[in-house]
Amino acid sequence: MGHSFFWENPTITDKHENIFSAKTGALIGVVNEAKRDTVAAHFAEHNGRDYLLVIEGSTKLKVYEITEPHP
Repeated sequence: MGHSFFWENPTITDKHENIFSAKTGALIGVVNEAKRDTVAAHFAEHNGRDYLLVIEGSTKLKVYEITEPHP
């Protein structure tokens, strides 16, 4: 989060999703999103697998599968 030069309005300068382990609570990854083009980001589950869905520019869908790192 930052401020614009004009009127000192808050502006988004960084947009990301932190991914934490459901088992340990440890940070397992970070997904950086396009600041101006990201329309929505949502977590989803399908067939026992976890995903992050990011829609950019109303036309691009990026799907990230979230997995636990192997020890």
